[in-house]
Amino acid sequence: MNEGRWAEEVETRLQHPDYADRRVNVTLEKTANANCVTITDQGNGFDWQTYVEFSPERVFDLHGRGIAMSRVISFDSLEYLGRGNSVVTTVLRPSS
Repeated sequence: MNEGRWAEEVETRLQHPDYADRRVNVTLEKTANANCVTITDQGNGFDWQTYVEFSPERVFDLHGRGIAMSRVISFDSLEYLGRGNSVVTTVLRPSS
């Protein structure tokens, strides 16, 4: 991001043999009360605990704020599982 090469780096990684054949699994579960989406990728995960809350020391960083922002703005619940390569998002449905 600092170098203005984000799109180029994404394309490079998509072509790289270590990543080219990876897949992501997305599951949607609709209940009477909520819509839940579970996303699991084949990666090693990451240290998600440091990104779920806003952190003053990262306020001007070019990355690391999207998870906290989406948790507050887009979802009623956002929960990472295990090593961080799986996340469950929940949006509550209005009562009828």
